[in-house]
Amino acid sequence: MTNKPEANLIPFAIIGVIIIIAAAVVIPKSSFFKEKNTLNAQEVGEKVIDFIDKNILQGQATASLINVVEDNDLYKLTFTINNQEFTSYATLNGSLLFPEAIDLNVQPPPLQQLPPESLPQDIPEQEPSPQDVPGTDNPDEE
Repeated sequence: MTNKPEANLIPFAIIGVIIIIAAAVVIPKSSFFKEKNTLNAQEVGEKVIDFIDKNILQGQATASLINVVEDNDLYKLTFTINNQEFTSYATLNGSLLFPEAIDLNVQPPPLQQLPPESLPQDIPEQEPSPQDVPGTDNPDEE
């Protein structure tokens, strides 16, 4: 009975293929190989405050950063404007700003019904006059 060297290698080859497949699945998902395009909390905080000051407040007030913490894969920013505290959220790379977050795990309070007198009343439809319709003869233009 001769032992063929190839026959002994088959189990090792199968194990090798399994290891290669497992590595191909696991390694790309590891944080070591993910693109490092996230900013640190301080950088995002400064970017958000700068954006708010320049584009929203435009010199009428100044925002001041109080705190930035990572929360649910976002940065939670606490800041003040005219001594009033606000909380907003930004992506980890600092590219998107969310003025507020809605927790989908919490039941919102019921909506309050508006009294009928505060609702808009039916407005009768009006036929457009010739001046309102383009392409029609307007006697005033002659």
